[in-house]
Amino acid sequence: MEKIIEADQGRPYKLMKNKFLHGSEYKELLLIVKKNIPNVTTDEIIKMFKDMSNSGCSSAMLANIIGRELFIDDESFKKMFGFNLSVNGKDILDYNKILVDIYSKLYGVMRVKFVEYNTYTFKGIKEAALSLLGRKYDDDSLASIDLFNNGIKSDGIDNNGNFIFKARNPKITNYVGTYKSIAKEKFGIDVNSLDELKQICYNKNISLECRDLNIYEKLSGLTPANFNFWSNYYLEKSNIDFLLNSEDVNINSFNNNYYKFMEHIDSLVSEGYEISIGTTPNSPAQMHNKGLFSWSQISSENSGHVMIFKGFNKNHDIVVSSYGEDYIIPKEFFTLLVFRKIKVIQKEELDIQKKV
Repeated sequence: MEKIIEADQGRPYKLMKNKFLHGSEYKELLLIVKKNIPNVTTDEIIKMFKDMSNSGCSSAMLANIIGRELFIDDESFKKMFGFNLSVNGKDILDYNKILVDIYSKLYGVMRVKFVEYNTYTFKGIKEAALSLLGRKYDDDSLASIDLFNNGIKSDGIDNNGNFIFKARNPKITNYVGTYKSIAKEKFGIDVNSLDELKQICYNKNISLECRDLNIYEKLSGLTPANFNFWSNYYLEKSNIDFLLNSEDVNINSFNNNYYKFMEHIDSLVSEGYEISIGTTPNSPAQMHNKGLFSWSQISSENSGHVMIFKGFNKNHDIVVSSYGEDYIIPKEFFTLLVFRKIKVIQKEELDIQKKV
C-alpha cells in the first residue's frame, strides 16, 4: 500500500527555500511548472509558490480530490496528467505534484500585464530637453532629435498649449491575483469590479493585458464559490475526460442536530461524494492536529480556508486534511462551517445523464 503525502499549499515554497535539504523532491515540482509555463524563471517559480502558500487552499483541496478519485496506478495517471504521482518510483504518492500542476496551469490565466508609457508636459521642446536630458539647446529641432534618440518622442500638444512627450519604450509590470488584489498592489486602491480597474487604467493611459481576459472576467481565483468553473477549466485544459460538480450541503435543515448531520455526510460519502469543509474570514472555528494543546483558528481576519473531509473520529469530531496533515475540528464548531458535496463524473456518464 502506498504512503500518501497529501497536498500542502505551503510545502512547495518550503522546498524551494531549503532545496539543498530535500534531494530531488523539489525538482519534480519544477519540471511540472516548466512544462506548463516553458519560459518561467526560477524567481517567478519562487514567487508562484509563495503566492500559493498564502492562497492555495482551494487548489490543495482539489489536488486531494483528484489524487483520491482518479489515481489507479502510476502508468494510467501519467497518461492522463503527464507526470508520475509517485516519488522517484517509490511507493509514495505526492499530491503536491497535482497541486503544483493545478496552480501553475491557472497561474498564467490570472496573470495581468500593465503596459504604461511615461509622459511629460513642458512649455517648450528646449525646456523638455533641459529637464529630461540636462542639456541646453538653442534649436528646437536639435533638442527634439536628441530627445528621440534617448527614447522620448513628441506626442502632440495638450489643451493648454503645452508640449506632450512620451517615452518610446513602455514600462511593463506583471501581477497575479484577483482584480481586487491587483488594484490594491498596483494602485493602492479598492475596486469592486474588473471594469472599474480597466477604467482606472484607461484614465492613466495604461493598457491592461491578460492571456484570456474573457475567462478572467468571469471569475478570479479558485475558491469554493467558483469551484465548478475553475476545477473543470483545469481538467479540460489537461484534456482529462472527467468533470467535477460541487453543491452546497444545507446544514440548517438539520436544526442543529449534529448526529443527523453526521448520518447525512456518511451517506453522501457512501454514494461516492467527496466533502469539502470551509470557513468564512474571521470565523471563530478552531482545529488542532497534535493533541489538545495545539489549537489554531481555521480562518484569518481577511481570508477563509477550505479543506477536504476525511471522516469522523471516535469522539464524532470532524477529521480534515489541511496543510498536508490530519486536523480535528470539534463537533461544537460544525454550525460555523460550510460544507459542499463534490462528485467526480466521467464525461461519457454526463452525456448519458443529459440524454435520459
